Amino acid sequence: ISRYTANDVFVDVNLSDRGWLLLGDAYFPGWKAYIRPFGADESQETELTIYRANSAFRAVYLPDDGQWTVRFVYSPMSFKVGLYVSFLAMMTLLMLLLYWLWGRYYRPEIEEHDVKRVAKNSLVPMGLSLFNKAIDFAFAMLYVRLLGPAGTGEWYFVVAIYGFFEIISRYGLGTLMTRDVAADRNQSSRYLTNVLSLRTLLWAICVPLMGLVVFGYWTVGNIWPNLQAINAQEVQALMLLALAMLFANYADALSSMFMAFEKMEYPAGLTNGVALLKVALGAAVLLLGWGYVGLAAVSLFVNILQVIWLNVLLRSTLFKPQWKWDWPLQRWMFGVSGPLMI
Repeated sequence: ISRYTANDVFVDVNLSDRGWLLLGDAYFPGWKAYIRPFGADESQETELTIYRANSAFRAVYLPDDGQWTVRFVYSPMSFKVGLYVSFLAMMTLLMLLLYWLWGRYYRPEIEEHDVKRVAKNSLVPMGLSLFNKAIDFAFAMLYVRLLGPAGTGEWYFVVAIYGFFEIISRYGLGTLMTRDVAADRNQSSRYLTNVLSLRTLLWAICVPLMGLVVFGYWTVGNIWPNLQAINAQEVQALMLLALAMLFANYADALSSMFMAFEKMEYPAGLTNGVALLKVALGAAVLLLGWGYVGLAAVSLFVNILQVIWLNVLLRSTLFKPQWKWDWPLQRWMFGVSGPLMI
């Protein structure tokens, strides 16, 4: 034993063959064990399973001979979850304080000064975006622990496929709508109607293409066994994210309308509330053991809620949309928005 403290124990071993390491300390949930080559750092560690030996002690199986360092560390999940919940509570209180200060001291004017308008539409979204990044970073530390290396890699793979098709289904239409409606606000309903219609069509095209990608990965994995085929959980998560993509596109279109009216604080503030809800529900489904399929279901639920919320804000603060179908406009949008997507 090279180091022994209340929270961690380091044991250096020199094995001529594989075997067991028995530590004469009491077995208790929350302890983790990691193995690494002797003299290496923690970046080369691999987690080991701790077994209960003789109903009382901690034991790990060492699969290879050689010189190794085994590190036992006490890292209970209850402590991590407590820190995470405390962080979310602190961020929620901070967000509520910012909302109160905004409502207390900000007064919209019919003719705002250019400096004030630019500050409101750039500094506020930028600050709230940093707020969201802090929340996402804390959540990432939690779900990486709960999903493990394999689960995290599978989730990133699913998100990568989803992200590619989300870019295609949005097709730069949000940027086009912001630009044109900002120049002529009388076109608001006309542009919103046709952007939503065109995005629905693009989504309907992307979903079968996603299915072909899934089938391709499944086929390749079955033809060449050395390549890992896509598994059932990844397929389930992609199916949920494919449906969530439609509502994400709707939410993005509604947010673009706020940007066109230079009311960027509304979608930025809403994004904060949605981010807190998403990570709170995400932690809950992970702790329930639903894995990244649960995360995909949370994304679907949150996207639907965001669309409803943005629609209510749009009607109460900007205008009441009217259905104005215009197929020639949609064809023109399709031709113009391609470069904006890139």
